[in-house]
Amino acid sequence: MPETRHYYLGPWIWQESPEESFWRAPDGALGLVDLRPIAPTSESGFFTTAERLADETGYLYLGGGHLSTLAMSPAMIAEWRARLQITDTIQPCTLLDLLWDTLTIHSDPDGDGRALPLMPTHRGVLELHLGGHSLVKSAKWDGKDTPHWDKVLRVLKRSGDEIKKRDKALHGKWLSAMAAKFRVDRKEIDPKGKPEKPATAISDDFNRANGAIGNSAEGWSWAADTGTWNIVSNRARVTETTGSVLSWYCRANTNLSSDDHYAQVDIILGSSTTGMGSVVRHAAAANTKYYTYNRLVDHAYGKLVEGTSTAFYLNSTEGLGNITSKLQADGSTITWYVGGELYKQTTDTAITGNLQCGLTGKNSGNADNFTAEDLLAATGLVSKMQQMGA
Repeated sequence: MPETRHYYLGPWIWQESPEESFWRAPDGALGLVDLRPIAPTSESGFFTTAERLADETGYLYLGGGHLSTLAMSPAMIAEWRARLQITDTIQPCTLLDLLWDTLTIHSDPDGDGRALPLMPTHRGVLELHLGGHSLVKSAKWDGKDTPHWDKVLRVLKRSGDEIKKRDKALHGKWLSAMAAKFRVDRKEIDPKGKPEKPATAISDDFNRANGAIGNSAEGWSWAADTGTWNIVSNRARVTETTGSVLSWYCRANTNLSSDDHYAQVDIILGSSTTGMGSVVRHAAAANTKYYTYNRLVDHAYGKLVEGTSTAFYLNSTEGLGNITSKLQADGSTITWYVGGELYKQTTDTAITGNLQCGLTGKNSGNADNFTAEDLLAATGLVSKMQQMGA
């Protein structure tokens, strides 16, 4: 039998740190789902624990048991609705149904009051992952017949408008990818959009003369958004020695075709404070992205939304050593692979529509063999949809 878990709806904890302050789950949390608006506040997160919290002040205790069988009382549903500003009527249901519906039919497509809608993976599957449980629910994406298609469409239109303002050709690549992914005619998303062939993959082995990180061998450029980034002995290195762990980012200044993609890098560490990690869904004009970082003394992954960090997972006592780190964003499933093996996985809906990848570094950490790939373009599904006239 699966282990009994305990469930809570309540505040995130603001962790002050000399290196960087961030939001985190309460002590003892095994898994989490962020249900907050895009601009993060303290309320609200969904958390699961092995034991009840030592201090439940401010938390709605939803019971102990199993997600799929834990029945929600009218009083609990009323409190859930009030905390998350849900105006829709919710019938008695299980906790799993309540969480799933909050991320789908009761989601906020503008992200003003609560989380954005759950997005499918590039293979057309809606997934809900929860630490301490793994995958707790999945459902096939059914195109326009999916119950929360109207909410997803609003998110897509907003992303498309932003991309079109920057680059019309890029918008065409993105539009082709989205039509294929969501199994709809591209005119549903943008009646006037013109499709373009998608961009599949980029890479950089950093084998060039010492100096500024500059351009890759493929010709695209790196943008050192924060910190100083150089090539040293055929590796990329951030050469800052003071400041915030997560404030130094270097962006591959070229776009993939969709926000379903991964970034992978070989990390070579030196002293205990050096660090490096991978970044996906990096906004071209804002400090917004999903990240990993790994030092000899600690490691973490999470997200930055307009410069505010939320940790999905943090180990503050040990690092992972010299590793190959791969961070993948696929729909609302954010996965960290270490050495080719799945390490951590979280469902998060906050960041969509960003098409660039990159690196995060600390104190002369070194990176080698960077690759990034668009998952949807790599499947060939976009080309098939174009041949069908979609």
